[in-house]
Amino acid sequence: MSEALYEAFGENVRHHRRAAGLTQADLAKEVSLSRPSIANIEVGRQSVLLHQALEIAMALNVGTDQLVPGFSQRARDIIRLSSKRYALKEAV
Repeated sequence: MSEALYEAFGENVRHHRRAAGLTQADLAKEVSLSRPSIANIEVGRQSVLLHQALEIAMALNVGTDQLVPGFSQRARDIIRLSSKRYALKEAV
């Protein structure tokens, strides 16, 4: 299960990164990871910590629910709220 989860997460990261017109190096710089880490995340070989998933989502200007598969609508609502609060705290 977890392998498939990380593969799906990686596919979603790749999709949204490309849609945003970013290279792996651009995204890596934005989230303070190496380009090989982004490459490994995109193919599901590297686990992602929760704060990293949030930072990646914010860098791609998407909600974490668009990166992590299998969320219920309630979970998406909670995460969307949390993402907004996190962004506000970071801006202060």
